[in-house]
Amino acid sequence: MIGPRRATSGPAAEQTTLDTISLDDIACQLGTDKSTRRSLAPTDDGYAARPGQGHGYTIYYEHYLRPLRFEPLRLLEIGVLDGKSLLMWKKYFPHAMLYGLDIDPSCSRFEDDRTKIFVGNQADRSVLAHIGEQVPGGFDVIIDDGSHYVRHVIASFNGLFKHLKPGGIYVIEDLHVAAWTSWGRVSFNRGMDLEQAAQGNDPEEMTRFLASVRGRGDVIDFAVHLKKICFVRKASRTGAEDRCRWERGDRLEDLFPPEPKRSLLQKIAVRLLGPF
Repeated sequence: MIGPRRATSGPAAEQTTLDTISLDDIACQLGTDKSTRRSLAPTDDGYAARPGQGHGYTIYYEHYLRPLRFEPLRLLEIGVLDGKSLLMWKKYFPHAMLYGLDIDPSCSRFEDDRTKIFVGNQADRSVLAHIGEQVPGGFDVIIDDGSHYVRHVIASFNGLFKHLKPGGIYVIEDLHVAAWTSWGRVSFNRGMDLEQAAQGNDPEEMTRFLASVRGRGDVIDFAVHLKKICFVRKASRTGAEDRCRWERGDRLEDLFPPEPKRSLLQKIAVRLLGPF
């Protein structure tokens, strides 16, 4: 492993200091649910407090993204919410240009000299095409932390993967939400833009989609971790690399295990007491 860079002053010294701060440290300080631990206070715009343990995604993000930490990369994240995630990336990538996509127009308040916010539905082809036009050089990293509605996830990938640079990384968070069949039938926050008649989530649809992504000719690496987060690396030269054997991380077949068979009494107990 390469050790931290040594310097006594100037930009190199600042970089050495940043090298000692992990992404998880930054995420925990800001209170994002990507961290290993979190404690989110209520926000001014009405989001309730959500104390508890974080998802722990930062451990895996650091594994994949640390080599890019001091590069002038371009990162797009779907789902801005309270802006803490974009601020985390801004602190972790000091030379990056950051972009966010959210359906809530108020998220534009998070724009600054290194942050650009696009407002629109993540499943809208015209919105995704506009993003590609505005960033013609493409993105090094794209993260989908949006509605978690399976059909939105698929639409966003289909519209944005073409705008990911060769060798870039596309991340899909919260895969487990695909098993929540009632998810998406009604809008529960400003991160959703669905018709009332929208169908709920379908884990089989998500599994088929992930399998299709894994089988693409322009995908060189694919891994799922924690049964919640998927990292997809785009090939730098189509057909020129040895593709990963897909043996790392969680198997797709294990993401959504079948529900256990229960008696009527057990089903009533689950309804009243929750899963057990």
